[in-house]
Amino acid sequence: MPDSITGCIPRSFLAVALLAATACSGGDGGGSGEGGGGGTSGAPQTRGFAVFVDADRNGSAGPGDQLVVRFDQPVDVTGATPSDFTLPVAGDTFGAGALVQAGPKPDEVTIVLGIAPVLRTRGDFTAAALAPGAPSAADVSAGIMPGSITGASSGRTAQSSQPRDLVPGFFSAGPAFGNNATRDVAAGDLDGDGDLDLVHGNDDGEADYVWLNDGNGVFTDSNQRLGSADTQAVALGDVDGDGDLDLVSGNDKGDANEVWLNDGNAEFSAGSSFGSGRASDLALGDVDGDGDLDLAEGNGSGKPNQIWLNDGGGAFSDSGQMLAHNNTHTVLLADLDRDGDLDLVEGNSGPNRVWWNDGSGVFTDSGQVIGTGTARSIAAGDLDCDGDLDLVVAGRDPSEAWFNDGEGNFARTERLINAATDSVALGDMDRDGDLDVVAGNFNGQPNEIWYLDENLNLRDSGLRLGSDSTSAVAVGDFDGDGDLDFAEGNFNAPSRVWFNSLSGTWGKPEFMDTGQSVGTGSTRALAVFDADRDGDGDLLEGDPVLRADRLWLNNGAGDFGAGGDSFLFTDTRAYAPGDLDGDGDPDFVEAAFGEPTRVWLNGGAGGFAQGDELAADGTEDVVLGDLDHDGDLDLVRANAGSQPSTVWLNNGAAVFTDTLQALNGDDARAVALGDLDRDGDLDLVLGDAAAGNKVYWNDGGAVFSSSGQSLGSSSTLALALGDLDEDGDLDLVEGVGGGPSRVWLNNGAGVYSDSGQALAAGDAVALALGDVDGDGDLDLVTGNSSGPDQLWLNDGSAVYTDSGQALFQGQTGDLELADLDCDGDLDLAVGDAAEPGANRIWRNEQ
Repeated sequence: MPDSITGCIPRSFLAVALLAATACSGGDGGGSGEGGGGGTSGAPQTRGFAVFVDADRNGSAGPGDQLVVRFDQPVDVTGATPSDFTLPVAGDTFGAGALVQAGPKPDEVTIVLGIAPVLRTRGDFTAAALAPGAPSAADVSAGIMPGSITGASSGRTAQSSQPRDLVPGFFSAGPAFGNNATRDVAAGDLDGDGDLDLVHGNDDGEADYVWLNDGNGVFTDSNQRLGSADTQAVALGDVDGDGDLDLVSGNDKGDANEVWLNDGNAEFSAGSSFGSGRASDLALGDVDGDGDLDLAEGNGSGKPNQIWLNDGGGAFSDSGQMLAHNNTHTVLLADLDRDGDLDLVEGNSGPNRVWWNDGSGVFTDSGQVIGTGTARSIAAGDLDCDGDLDLVVAGRDPSEAWFNDGEGNFARTERLINAATDSVALGDMDRDGDLDVVAGNFNGQPNEIWYLDENLNLRDSGLRLGSDSTSAVAVGDFDGDGDLDFAEGNFNAPSRVWFNSLSGTWGKPEFMDTGQSVGTGSTRALAVFDADRDGDGDLLEGDPVLRADRLWLNNGAGDFGAGGDSFLFTDTRAYAPGDLDGDGDPDFVEAAFGEPTRVWLNGGAGGFAQGDELAADGTEDVVLGDLDHDGDLDLVRANAGSQPSTVWLNNGAAVFTDTLQALNGDDARAVALGDLDRDGDLDLVLGDAAAGNKVYWNDGGAVFSSSGQSLGSSSTLALALGDLDEDGDLDLVEGVGGGPSRVWLNNGAGVYSDSGQALAAGDAVALALGDVDGDGDLDLVTGNSSGPDQLWLNDGSAVYTDSGQALFQGQTGDLELADLDCDGDLDLAVGDAAEPGANRIWRNEQ
């Protein structure tokens, strides 16, 4: 099945070696080779990687957790102690009272951690970085006690070789669930509570099952039995536009495909049915650019593949296109040529094909052949960190990675997964900033994980998980701890979830000033986006004193060069980046106080030309979103003084028309868009400097009405929306001038209450939400115009604690959280409003 790139007791643990991938910024990957001694006749040496297992799943390294070290031959353990191993990074320790024992495999030794261990698995160990807090490694000590660890055949004592990277292990917890006939698995938040639930699509006349997550990765049967057909594929998406995830089941053996509509609480009712009952796979996506989810159906038994168009309410009609007759097993929708629409990849029994979309949902064969074997699953993601989507094609033949040249032309560079693979998914399993591969294997072969090495080559990790016939895998954070787990759907046995141990040794977040001075200060607006489409975040800054906007290009390592384009002189207050003209590259809107709001269109490589110009107003902030469900990005301006804020609709070509709605705010300084009431459209909050903040409801057609709420009293300068308490709705943070920032919690219907928290008092002119410490919840950075910027850590329930870090101590004008150095964590860009001054880059060094 395709993937496109984004019980408890008893517990059984499987710790195996993982290959740590190197971030896009490079690195020597020290300790990443297999290495080893001279076979079974030589002295044993470590090989591969040491694996941390968070045995109690508490999200931190502690007593009873495990570190499994692999050797190049079977070994015997006799009286070994932790002192027989070495940890080269300063400050690392196995903890007081740690123990050493044999196994779990003949060539492995397990160190059971003691009290207060210090280890870090995220990131790649390098011999050049041995300071406290650096990524950890382990090896046999040069002073090992003779006879403590010996070769099972040679009898020789183990010897040191090179430090081995520590990486996270995976384990299955609790009983398996489901029946023995699962063909596909889909993950999504079905009941709106903020965690990932599961749907099992079942074959052999079994109904499809819905499983609800308690937030900790424990799944309960909802007792719904959806249909009784021979389901081959399930796809989740909001097909009726009401804000929740619906289900489409693709059926075989003469049974029509079925649409199941969600009521928002994970209760499904039958919708439309369509197709002729030969579906092998489904993919949802907006192929015709009208703002709703259409569907590509892959068919077996020699039937052509079909494109089904959605009427916006979840009823699908045949487009009339018959795409080849290749006995298709899998289909994928993704923008492969970066022109702003979704193209189609079909995996077949025979040549696999790429079909170009003309933007209206009409597909043409590209003529490319992506392998000639039998493809059972295809995943798309940027494997080489160059800003386009590559492919992993998996099947019963050796699976392959195909790399995109940026225009949708693919070349095979690697073979991988030497097993009968039925499903493949991509995700950053070790959170180092690049995509790894999870393979679900059939015929009783264990599932595998493949990682990128420092040369951007996929390499087998050695991980072998399970022994069932897996037909589907789905990647996601199922236990809410901030790392990626995966669910497997099995055909001959119940299904399981495999939990990642990464969060146990993530590392403490700490921002370090890189010393870069970007620009000359006076900055009131920043935006981070991939302007040149090379896979990293570039920086756009606005300087109202010099009246110059400038684009600074990232080299992939978070270093910003001499700068790209300069733009029209203007009093810039805010930017909003997005694909405004539907051509697949990021454009941006520039809002200025007392001057026109300007649209800047990207030529594709980060060169911008001015497009539309909106009438001058006292604009302080601007935000983009599809307000009228037509598939393009519309615009809202927040206007200061007595001027009302305004809504502008995009015609799809980046030409905007004023709706003439006047959203009253006494002195609007900020605006935020989000589905506040969970009805499937974008509502808005206006931040007011002279009165309470206003909440407006969208009717689905971009007509806004006041909710009657007035949040706070006055002096709001910044807003940020996010699910702060992990309950599935959007909460609100307001930055206040002359007072503390405040947190407002949503009741699920868009009605807000003050949490009672007062976060410092520093004239917060900018806010940024993001998971800075990798624990799965949204932390907060407040950008203050007086006093240092601050990092606030979330405990998972929207209770914030000051981290104690004093960040930029100048006069902050704006700030952005983004992974600037491509290492998997969030860094910080700060705009300095002082004149003279300089914008600063702060790197997250966890």
